[in-house]
Amino acid sequence: MDAVLYDSLLTARLKYSGLDIPHAVRIIKDSISVSESGFADLLSVRETQIFTHKSTLHQEVDYQFIGPRLTEYVLKRMTGIICVSVSLLIILILAFAIIIKTLHKQSALDRIKTDFARNMTHELKTPIAVAGAAADALTTYGFSEDPQKRPEYIEIIRRQLEKLSNMVEKILAATHEGQDSIQLQPSDVRIKEMLEEAADDIGLSAGKRCDISLSVSPEDLTARMDRKLMSSVISTLLDNAVKYSGNQPVINLKAYDSDGRLHIVVKDNGPGIAKEYRKHIFDKFYRIPTGDLHNVKGHGIGLHFAKTVVRKHSGTITVGGKVGEGSIFTISIPQSK
Repeated sequence: MDAVLYDSLLTARLKYSGLDIPHAVRIIKDSISVSESGFADLLSVRETQIFTHKSTLHQEVDYQFIGPRLTEYVLKRMTGIICVSVSLLIILILAFAIIIKTLHKQSALDRIKTDFARNMTHELKTPIAVAGAAADALTTYGFSEDPQKRPEYIEIIRRQLEKLSNMVEKILAATHEGQDSIQLQPSDVRIKEMLEEAADDIGLSAGKRCDISLSVSPEDLTARMDRKLMSSVISTLLDNAVKYSGNQPVINLKAYDSDGRLHIVVKDNGPGIAKEYRKHIFDKFYRIPTGDLHNVKGHGIGLHFAKTVVRKHSGTITVGGKVGEGSIFTISIPQSK
């Protein structure tokens, strides 16, 4: 009963099986160790486990195998395989997440494209129909010869064509990245006159009773800007205020000069905008999610166009207010020296 011989045979068998396990062996007879071998190999092993096997030839003899805990040994031997497997699993999860995100984004883009085409078609057909009706009235009913009716209908056609022009500007600004697509034609603009005109136009086209109050301080406040583009921005803000403020819109339109900057504020009595949506409302084609409700039409480029125009004037546009108490849009642009 030589433990050294037993150890050598066991070591050869383990190596043949591809198991390079540090171990020691002990032969016990009548509960007393009679031979030991290999304990020096276990000095680096933190925790050991003992396996006992009874001899088939001598009932009083037990063989003990002392080695590292098999769980730790197996995990240590499988570290490479586990790391590779975990890495592949993470890569698969990330790839799956990217695919899902891409599919959701593609679905959202398809929905935005469909909504944009539908809403923009409706928006373009309205001024075309109005201008066409006015032109037909001039030619069919002889209003072109009426000195009182002719200027009235020509003014209607002019305004509708200007509305179409503003829509085209918005589309161009949305389809071209950055501000280079917009060319300013600055002039000295009387702010009160510009705001009054925008308020009158919105009041006439709203189709419902609107309470629009206007205050400009000082009364003769003047700023250098592109009047046409800035009027379009104001009209966009007023139009949104009317659309989202229910059946009785109450809108406060205010302009003032402070610290060398022109501030234009549009406040409404609508539902307001939640904070989580405010950082996105100026994004191209973005519309606040409303579930299955689509009671307010829009194409998602108005506020993007407004931000582009204001930034072209080296200014800023922000949104504030409380949910349930209305929205407050503030335009701030530097005054030219």
